[in-house]
Amino acid sequence: MMSFISRSFLLLTCFIVVHSIGSAKDDRGTPISNELIENVAAFEKMYDDIDFDATYAWRWDNDSMNWNPSIFNSSIDETIHIIYQGRKYRLESKRTTKNLKGETTNGSEIVACDGSKTVSLIDGKLSNVVDKRVETPSLLFPHSLFRHREFFYYPLSLYLRGKDVLKDHPYGGRYGNHHDYKLEYLGEEVQQGLKCVKVRDTVVRKSDEGDKVIRIDYFWLAIERNYQPILDIGYNVDVSTTKPVQVYRVKRFEEIASGLWFPSETLMRIYSDANDPGVLIHASDETYTFKNIRLHPRPPSIVFEKIDIPSDAYIYRIKGGKIISSEHHELNPASRPSRRLAPIVIAALLIAPAFAFICYMLYRKKRSGPVARE
Repeated sequence: MMSFISRSFLLLTCFIVVHSIGSAKDDRGTPISNELIENVAAFEKMYDDIDFDATYAWRWDNDSMNWNPSIFNSSIDETIHIIYQGRKYRLESKRTTKNLKGETTNGSEIVACDGSKTVSLIDGKLSNVVDKRVETPSLLFPHSLFRHREFFYYPLSLYLRGKDVLKDHPYGGRYGNHHDYKLEYLGEEVQQGLKCVKVRDTVVRKSDEGDKVIRIDYFWLAIERNYQPILDIGYNVDVSTTKPVQVYRVKRFEEIASGLWFPSETLMRIYSDANDPGVLIHASDETYTFKNIRLHPRPPSIVFEKIDIPSDAYIYRIKGGKIISSEHHELNPASRPSRRLAPIVIAALLIAPAFAFICYMLYRKKRSGPVARE
């Protein structure tokens, strides 16, 4: 959860960023074909049964940004283990977050989903039991990594199908009544030595004053790498149409089976002009590194069904999007003050400061002696 909040905060504060690669052009495009969408969808399914470890690192690369050092993070280090089996999954993560003052905090997350129920445990203290499969933002899918920092927590093939289909996904609500997007096929190009399909993604903000293009992205799907995005260049139109807001690259692929590839190392580089619109600052680098990738691990069912929840954790049971019950058991209820003592304790806390103040004033009067009269 904290990881999700940190990344969301970074997105909101660092969205105005630039990079010196390429420019947004007005090349004419054509609609995305069903054949391309089906090719992407078919390869996405190839990763349904997989087990891997991931390392996420975010580094703030310039300390000249004038943000509160106690609340803004300078780095996040997170280790993640995910295992998928169709609609079932288990995720475990541990992270260390450091703010600009050098203070660190630790967090953890465990989520187990058996396909019809999801149990989570946050920081060992808070547990949610939900009556359905939950699309947690911490899930990582190879074809969607290039937009993960922008709440892109759904299959790429679903996004390619358009807003009318995407809106039914839990995280597709971003494109509601106020936003729309248009995808166009721009032909084939070679990127990083690989033959790719080039796509333009134009995001529009809708309002009573009229529609306005706010963002343009170009991304390249590597045909020889199972149509995975190998490069993504995004532009904030309000800032510049010649310098992108972010650039994502796959630095290394790993062939995990014959003809099946995994983006084992990725880099997202961000620049910012938040201090001065005329001065560009290298803001941050975000990297994912994947190891121990295995296809068809076939773990026992209990992996997706059981989480050891501490006896003193707060547990919330959720059905139909509403909390239907909650429970919390203290480890040592005998040490808890009785309800009869509670009013006495509260009264003592209220009276003690007043009593101390009176004693202090009497002491001062005694030390000062009698006041001389004129």
